[in-house]
Amino acid sequence: MTDLEKARQTINEIDKKMALLFEERMEVIKQVAEYKKNHGLQITDANREEIIINQNSKYIKNDDFKSYYINFLRSNIEIEREGFRGEMLARRQMPARPLHVISCRCRNGKGMCRISLENFALKICISTFLKSNILLLAAKEDT
Repeated sequence: MTDLEKARQTINEIDKKMALLFEERMEVIKQVAEYKKNHGLQITDANREEIIINQNSKYIKNDDFKSYYINFLRSNIEIEREGFRGEMLARRQMPARPLHVISCRCRNGKGMCRISLENFALKICISTFLKSNILLLAAKEDT
């Protein structure tokens, strides 16, 4: 096995763990959504989101990765928000926006686009487009 194959195998193992943790997190998000619905709370809590981002980004020791991780967290929060909105709309028998969406943001925090992930696996890869100074979170097609 080459070094490249070993590295890819390690990435696959990490992706598997991330998928399991993602699923576990989404189950808890469902509980939060139900609580918010039952108590008439807003979907978005900007203060809580900033606390999550500030608190969790402290776990990243390599400063070169910190901004990427913050964007990763923001993308997760957006996915969770979309899922919550989708559940609320479904209860009203209205079509929800697609749930398979992630965001990309410029590294300086300005500008944003959305990417539909239909027909893609949940494997997420991070690509940096250095020339345009954009951090793009995109799905990798499962082949």
